[in-house]
Amino acid sequence: MKDFFDLAKERFSCRSYDPTPLTDDEINKLLSAAKLAPTACNRQPFTLLVVRGESLKKIQNCAWLYGAPLAIVVCTNESEAWQRKYDRQNFAVVDGAIVMTHMLLQAADMGLGSCFIGAIKTDLLTEALEIKEPLRAQFIMVAGHMASDVKPDKLHFERKDLKDQVIYLN
Repeated sequence: MKDFFDLAKERFSCRSYDPTPLTDDEINKLLSAAKLAPTACNRQPFTLLVVRGESLKKIQNCAWLYGAPLAIVVCTNESEAWQRKYDRQNFAVVDGAIVMTHMLLQAADMGLGSCFIGAIKTDLLTEALEIKEPLRAQFIMVAGHMASDVKPDKLHFERKDLKDQVIYLN
């Protein structure tokens, strides 16, 4: 296991993959990382749809998959999620994003490429995978072995200065 800071620094959105499928053990390790993700009040309001093989063809028009051999659709259930009382803010999407982050970092720790796909056509995805209420597709993580020539996008290295993002209150 890598030092967390180094792992977070090295991870990037991979947009080119070797077509070799991931093993069941590799996939299960990604899913196990998701299971460990903290969620508001430990409600765990998520369901993960593992899409691979021929099933990937069903969702090719729903999101950009970059030729990855695996897509994991993060679905959430708002009725199971914690809701803040004073303003009724539902944490389903936040919880789903935390789950996604755990899988992205686990993929990096395993030497795999991954990409968080938020630009999804939820109506087409819901129909293609027959996602039923109360589940709602939120994001897709694509993952796989990186293509030999893949490099981080130049935007990966652009970071705002901490002084522009942090306010200390003493």
